[in-house]
Amino acid sequence: MGASLGHFNGDGQLDAMTVGAEGTPAQLWLGVGDGNFVGTGQSFAQGVSTIDAPLLEDFDRDGHLDVLLLHRNASSIILLGDGDGNLTPAPVSLSTPSAASAATGLFNDDLRPDIVVLNANGPSNLLNNQPAESLCD
Repeated sequence: MGASLGHFNGDGQLDAMTVGAEGTPAQLWLGVGDGNFVGTGQSFAQGVSTIDAPLLEDFDRDGHLDVLLLHRNASSIILLGDGDGNLTPAPVSLSTPSAASAATGLFNDDLRPDIVVLNANGPSNLLNNQPAESLCD
């Protein structure tokens, strides 16, 4: 369970990407500026176990915030933001069978955000976001 705050629709108000208890879908909520949020009606990853809060990063470098939903017993997914408050699953599947946590960062000096996955049962994985085998393009 968790939430992450970021700007998904360009209105200057903080928005929230939330994940609930196991099996509950992740949802995007748009901030209206008075402390309230409005649901977009978009739900993602219904019925799978999401770990921790969603990770927010501009994975495809288009200037719009994207989301990583890390799953323990299913493939993790990246949702690509369009800057208008809409998210679309990226055409990639990330195998994370024993994931415990993850972080994003620039790990190889190519200016493309990469993902490091910490595994509960084994070594950690570094998922490089490179043009030839990009996470998102």
